[in-house]
Amino acid sequence: MSTDAPSDLHGLKNLGRTTVLWLNAIGIHSRAELERYGVVNAYLTMRRRGFRATRVALFSLYGALNDISWRDLQDDIKRQLIIDTGGEPDSEHYRQAAG
Repeated sequence: MSTDAPSDLHGLKNLGRTTVLWLNAIGIHSRAELERYGVVNAYLTMRRRGFRATRVALFSLYGALNDISWRDLQDDIKRQLIIDTGGEPDSEHYRQAAG
């Protein structure tokens, strides 16, 4: 993608400026690239790069591709996303983010 082309990530639900910057930093500049890269892989890559991506960021990425607020995600989807990242879905962190 050309660096001077506008990113369609800015128009996706849940994605604020910081998250878009993190995605750009790991090489994701469009919705199509996020879809190809995958939500879980993008989240884990951001974490490995040292960005403070929380589970809310994980849920937000999923919601962005599905045009739904991360707050409205069903608990089973949140649990599966956490499991897919290698996390423990019944931890205190899940309960806080599930809110």
